[in-house]
Amino acid sequence: TQSRSSAASDVYKRQALSGITAEDDFESAKKLATKRYRQMAHLDKEVRNRRLAGYLQRKGYSSGSVFPAIKFAEEQYLIEG
Repeated sequence: TQSRSSAASDVYKRQALSGITAEDDFESAKKLATKRYRQMAHLDKEVRNRRLAGYLQRKGYSSGSVFPAIKFAEEQYLIEG
């Protein structure tokens, strides 16, 4: 849809203008995913992952950052308890 396309182009514009690298984008997505994961920990894994993915993508993160960030957040949650 147009809003997704617009959101994606906004991310690229933001990266280009501010010098944000893909690694910076991923680090930021990991922090946000970890924070939000704790709030959604009580949900079923499939529901939680779907909601987290949607949340991060609406924030403008690419799927290349979203899914690894969710995996990282899950691992952190399991380590920290």
